[in-house]
Amino acid sequence: FNNTPFNIFPIKKKSFNFQKIQTALTFIETNLGEKLTLNTVAEQTHTSSFHFHRLFRMLVGETLNGYINRRRIE
Repeated sequence: FNNTPFNIFPIKKKSFNFQKIQTALTFIETNLGEKLTLNTVAEQTHTSSFHFHRLFRMLVGETLNGYINRRRIE
């Protein structure tokens, strides 16, 4: 996880939820050119879309769609 250029979490934060978000961020970065939906990304983390949406917003600080759109523009 820590060798990726888009690792937004410090090394010491390796909780289960942080790992799920890191998995999602890796998936998003790899598939930015594809259609990415909440359900598609949540499936990658084996989490319900409801729980994933809440978790993502809490840990990343923005919604999934907002993050994806910002990354596509950058």
